[in-house]
Parts: sequence; C-alpha cells; structure tokens
Amino acid sequence: MAAEGPISEATVGYTIGIWHLLNGREAKAREYFQRAVASDYTPAWGYRASEAELKRLGAGSAAK
Repeated sequence: MAAEGPISEATVGYTIGIWHLLNGREAKAREYFQRAVASDYTPAWGYRASEAELKRLGAGSAAK
C-alpha cells in the first residue's frame, strides 16, 4: 500500500480494511487493519478505528 507517511498508512489501511469487511472479506480486512496499526501513528483516526475493529473481530491490537 503506497502512502506518504504514517498518517496516510493508517488512514488508507483502515479505509481499505473497512471496504473489505463490508464486502464479506474478513481475512483481508484484518490484514489492512493490522497494517494500519503497524504504522504506530496512534494519533491517526485510522489507527484508532483499526485498533477498535481488530478488537471487535477478536484479533486485538497485538496482531502487529
């Protein structure tokens, strides 16, 4: 996933992840949520939202 920095990585990761989740691709969604959390840019809303989705899906944020 090409991004300009950690905030973009988190934002784009969450956005693509939620698209996959809404289209029934949970495994692919987890992959993108994990990539967003791996950005380690905690102020980004995409980071926080991805962290919440991983927790909701039972993966936890430790899935970095």
